[in-house]
Amino acid sequence: MVVRKRKKNTRQRAGRFHGWGAEHRGSGKRGGKGNAGSGKRAQSKKPSNRERVFGKHGFTSLHQKENAINLDELHRHLPAMLEQGSATKQGTIITVDLAKTPYTKVLSRGEASKMVIKGKASAKAKEKLERAGGSVQ
Repeated sequence: MVVRKRKKNTRQRAGRFHGWGAEHRGSGKRGGKGNAGSGKRAQSKKPSNRERVFGKHGFTSLHQKENAINLDELHRHLPAMLEQGSATKQGTIITVDLAKTPYTKVLSRGEASKMVIKGKASAKAKEKLERAGGSVQ
């Protein structure tokens, strides 16, 4: 008696893994690279895959975020800034040039001392620096 049995690969059509489990492909569980694996079979017709969109989206903001530093952190980094040349000392007054540092703005947390900041500072930080005998330029 002849047994008419369908070939194994035709029996496994519409199945996801063809007997290998999830991670036998070259690209693991993700179904390939790029647009690969987004064909017309069962998995692509499920609602969860309808939202799958490739490519770039959105926009790059023209407004860069401020990289701010607080007064207490500024005091902690002063010795290194003096060595690097981003801060200079003339008598008792220390001048910090924010353009030579990775920071763009000084915020008010911490105690202020007699120093001149070249760059931006928050209103509270300006007030604290002026009370201590410093300024913001």
